[in-house]
Amino acid sequence: MDMSEENPIGNERMPILEIDSLTVERSLGFGERGVSLRGISLSIFEKEIAVFAGEAGSGKSILSRLILGAVEPQTKILAGAIRFDGVDLLSLRSRKRRELRRRELGFIGRTAEDVFNLEHTVHQSLREFCRLGGRHDRMIEEKDWSDIFYSVGIVEPERVLSQPIGSLSLLMVQKVALMRSLISGARLLICDNSTSGLDRIAEGQFHELLYQLREERGLTIVMVMGNARGIGRLADRVSVFYEGGVLESGEAAEILSRPRFMYSTEFFASAPSLNDHPRELPGISREAIQEAEEFIHGSAHSVAPADGVGE
Repeated sequence: MDMSEENPIGNERMPILEIDSLTVERSLGFGERGVSLRGISLSIFEKEIAVFAGEAGSGKSILSRLILGAVEPQTKILAGAIRFDGVDLLSLRSRKRRELRRRELGFIGRTAEDVFNLEHTVHQSLREFCRLGGRHDRMIEEKDWSDIFYSVGIVEPERVLSQPIGSLSLLMVQKVALMRSLISGARLLICDNSTSGLDRIAEGQFHELLYQLREERGLTIVMVMGNARGIGRLADRVSVFYEGGVLESGEAAEILSRPRFMYSTEFFASAPSLNDHPRELPGISREAIQEAEEFIHGSAHSVAPADGVGE
């Protein structure tokens, strides 16, 4: 199934998430600081699947954590805003951010440890999440979760509920994390490198599941990806990150077919297909890297560069 065929982006929709001129500084250690996000401005629309794509160190994961409210002590916001439904998330008190994260912002990481206590059973994890999210009055027993189990592709929930999280396959862990987000009523789901540990078959299944949940439940999804594998089948919108800045951003069909930068072209070409056998992949040329560096660190992005930007 080509999931890109029915992904029209309606101009009449209002953005559910807006990143406005966001510049962020982080500690590099030994008293030194550097800029890790550089004037980022992006809009993501409701019921859209948006991909933040880039190599390690490009800043895409830092941005996703800031959206979720996971601001590390060494991080300083120099300028800009992150607005969810018109509310500036960076201006909210920590308690309000936690409440929002437990109810309207879902998260799936790259490992089980990113989300769960591995010793808890699936049942314990889901009940605890209901309690923390203020859903203790409903959705508290497994009989209330049947429809959601089936929505995430778990067809025998009675066999999963009693299992410790640490005993599950990574694909099953990601499905349970998806289920948590649906139980909470999340409207925006952040998937931070959530397919990086999956094999190609499992990755394709997970992508298909995300697409179905967008179609059936109206989820808005942000995927943070370290390669471009599967982007063309999944994404409505793509933003290419490099050293804390955005090289280009727009509708996936346009970005993938007519990228403005050599770096973007070579980054997309370096990703293996979900259907291909393992093979030696092309790298990114010095010329493409130089072009990207000149754009990101040029006059339009005049903040000082930083080593170790972060993902």
